[in-house]
Amino acid sequence: MAMFGQPPPPPLAAVAAPETGSNATQLSQEQQGALQYKRGNKEKALEHFLAAALEAPSDPAVQKTLADFYYVGLGKTDEAFRAYQTVLTIKPDDIEILQILGNLCASMKRFPEAREYYGRVLKNQPWNSTVRAALNALPRQAATVTDGPDVFKKMITSAQRSVNGGEDEAVQTALDRLVSFKREKVTQVAPVPAEPEISFESIRALISQGKQLEAITALERFLTRNPRHALAHNDLGVLYYNTGSIGKSLEQYRAAVELDPENVTFQQNLADYTYVVQGDTEEALRMYVKMLTARPRDIDVLRALSNICADLGKNADALFFLDKILEIEPWNQSARDQQAALRVAERSIPASEEYSQIREYAARGEIENAVRVCEQFIRAFPGHAGARNDLGVLYYQSGRAAEAVIQYEEAVRLEPENDVYQKNLADFCFAVQGKTEEALQMYVKLLSKNPRDAEVLMSIGRVCESLGRIDDAKEFYRRASDTAPENAETRQMPVTVG
Repeated sequence: MAMFGQPPPPPLAAVAAPETGSNATQLSQEQQGALQYKRGNKEKALEHFLAAALEAPSDPAVQKTLADFYYVGLGKTDEAFRAYQTVLTIKPDDIEILQILGNLCASMKRFPEAREYYGRVLKNQPWNSTVRAALNALPRQAATVTDGPDVFKKMITSAQRSVNGGEDEAVQTALDRLVSFKREKVTQVAPVPAEPEISFESIRALISQGKQLEAITALERFLTRNPRHALAHNDLGVLYYNTGSIGKSLEQYRAAVELDPENVTFQQNLADYTYVVQGDTEEALRMYVKMLTARPRDIDVLRALSNICADLGKNADALFFLDKILEIEPWNQSARDQQAALRVAERSIPASEEYSQIREYAARGEIENAVRVCEQFIRAFPGHAGARNDLGVLYYQSGRAAEAVIQYEEAVRLEPENDVYQKNLADFCFAVQGKTEEALQMYVKLLSKNPRDAEVLMSIGRVCESLGRIDDAKEFYRRASDTAPENAETRQMPVTVG
C-alpha cells in the first residue's frame, strides 16, 4: 500500500504450505482453511475455520479468524456479527472487535447498538478519532445542547466553578431550571426472608473470572430476592451492556441510581449511557455537572465533560477540563494526547512538524507511535485525505485490516481523483478482501485515465492470472514492461505466465 505519495508494492504473496503428502495432515484447521481459501474453495475453507473454532472455543484469535472470514472472505454480515460477539464474550474490552461491531451495526442501521460499541471504545480510548467520527456520523435520537446562554454556557460555567472551588446560588438556580431527570420508579417488593441461593461475593467472583453469562443468570436470581441491592443492579447493567442487551442495561442503571442516588459510579454509568447510546447531550451534561459539583477532582467525569465539549466544537472548554486532569494526574498520557490534538485543531492550517513526525516514526518502523500521532492529526483535521490514506497504510501494517479499509475509502471519498488513494483501495480489495471484480473495476477506471500506468497494468495482469486468464495476463505484463522497462518489478514476470 502506498504511503506519503509513494507507489504501492505488489500485493503480499500467500505463505507457501505443503499441499500433498503426509505433511498436509500436519496443518492446523486454520492453516488448511487458509490454504483452501487461497485455492478459491471458500466452502471448504469455511468448514476448516468452523472446525478450528469448535476445537478452541475459548481462544479469541481462533474465533476472530472465523469472524474475519465471514466478514471479509464471504461478506456474510449477520454471521460475522455473531462471530465477533463471541470473541467479545472472551475479551470484553478488545478495542478492535468493539470497533468492528460498531461498524457492522452502523452498516445494518442498528444505530443504538453502534453507539454502544463505539462508546465502549471511547471510554478506553477517548482520543480515538476514527471511532469518534463514526459515532458523530450516526443519527442522533435527541436534540443536542444549543449554544444559548441558558443551557450550555451555564452548565459548563457551573462545572468550571466546581473544579475551581465551588458554585454560587445563581448557577445552581440555572441548573435547577434544566429539564429534570425522570426516574422510573423501582417496584417496591419486600425482600424474601430466605438467604439467596448464591452470595453476592460469589457472583462478583464470577464477574472477575470473565464468566459474564453465568454472572448475569446469578444476578437475575439474586435480585428476585434482593430487589433493593443497588450494586447488584449496577453490575447487572454493566453485564447487560457488555453483552449487547441495551434496553435491559438502561433499566438496571436507572434502578441503581434510584436506590443509591449519591453513588457517583452509578450516576456516571447512567450519564455515559444517556450521552453515548441515547445521544441526549443536554441531559448527560446536566448529570456530569452534578457529579462534578460533588467531586471536583473526579478524572472520569472531567474526561467525559472534555469529550462532550470537543464534540460540540467547544475546544477551549474541552482544554480547560483536560488541563484540570493533568493538574491532578500529570502522567495521564491519554489526556495529554487529547490535549495536543485539540491544540493543533485550534490552529487554522495543518502544522508541518506534526505531520513530519508521523513520517519519522514510520521510517524508523515505530508503527504504534506513527498510528497514535496520525490518529491525533486526523482528529484535528478529519478532512485531510493524505492523512487518511497514511493511517490506512499504518493500520494495514499493524494487522488492523478492517480499520485500514475504512481509511482508504475515506481518502478516496475526500479526493476521488487521486490515483494513489484509488490504487491503494483497489490493491486492498484484491489482495486482502478477495473482491476481484470490484478491484478490477477500479483498475480499469484508473487505466482509462492513464493507459501507460505500469503499476495498474501489472495489477490487472495479476487479476487476470488469479482468474486463470493466462494469455490476458501475459499481455498486460508485456505492456507494463514496454511502458516502464527500467522498472525492476515489470522485469520480474511471474513464473506461471512465462
